[in-house]
Amino acid sequence: MAIDDSELLAKRAALYAQLATAEAELRNASVQYSRELWSPQSKAAPGGMAIPNLFDQMFTRPAEEFMDIRDQDAERSADLFSASTRIEQARNAIMRIRSEIQALEAKIRDAKAVAPFDGVIIKKMVEVGDTVQPGQPMLKFADVTWLQVEVDVPARLVTGLQEMMVLKKAAIFDDYPEPVDVRVAQIYPMADAQRHTIKVKFDIPQGISQPGMYAKILIPDTSQAAATGSLPVVPVSAIRYRGSLPVVYVQNEEGKPELRLIREGRRLGNGMVTVLSGLAPGDRVYANPPPGFMSGS
Repeated sequence: MAIDDSELLAKRAALYAQLATAEAELRNASVQYSRELWSPQSKAAPGGMAIPNLFDQMFTRPAEEFMDIRDQDAERSADLFSASTRIEQARNAIMRIRSEIQALEAKIRDAKAVAPFDGVIIKKMVEVGDTVQPGQPMLKFADVTWLQVEVDVPARLVTGLQEMMVLKKAAIFDDYPEPVDVRVAQIYPMADAQRHTIKVKFDIPQGISQPGMYAKILIPDTSQAAATGSLPVVPVSAIRYRGSLPVVYVQNEEGKPELRLIREGRRLGNGMVTVLSGLAPGDRVYANPPPGFMSGS
């Protein structure tokens, strides 16, 4: 994927031309410094015929120095300093232009994006000819060979997980007939301050599901509440699903059925399942509500 870099290439060509000019100025400044070092302009003859020139060299300049009208050593020192300054200015110009070229080269490299892995384009946000801004997403690209499930796990359940741990028969997919094993790929080091959950990624086997599909992960509860068996349990037949969310019907204070969203826990193998949240001890649950069973009926 690339953006049009013709303007950037033109700027780079202009900068290389400026760099060549600055390097030529540095060479010229070095030559002028050498000339001033070996043939000072302050001692050069002002011109004219041979005899007047010789007269100036022998009488006029010594007289000017004797009368403090002219100091050839000071003039030579100033000329050398001016020549060395031009050398430094040329060097600084070269450094500045090279820095600009480096910054432009980075932009040119950023004009083309190459994915570090093989995959497929899942979604395109732009089309050819669109104008884009820095930081604007242009497409979603994914490796669909190995998929992961991303889950916000309650903090108390994360204590029983370790990276590279395999959970047997812990993932349930709507489009797959039976639970499958998953592996803990990554546990984020920080929790959500609002929801008190920690993000965990699970690796799933190949060919089980498609990107973007919904999955349910069964995580063992190693907390003290689970160990002492204090979690409420309900019959599996009492659980209904609204979309992919498990719900039960609870008898309210008026004796009427009330829909309650729950979070399923571990299936006990005797037709019962633990409930991690949504129910409290003492709640009366309808064990097998018939189809069409609605709150208030």
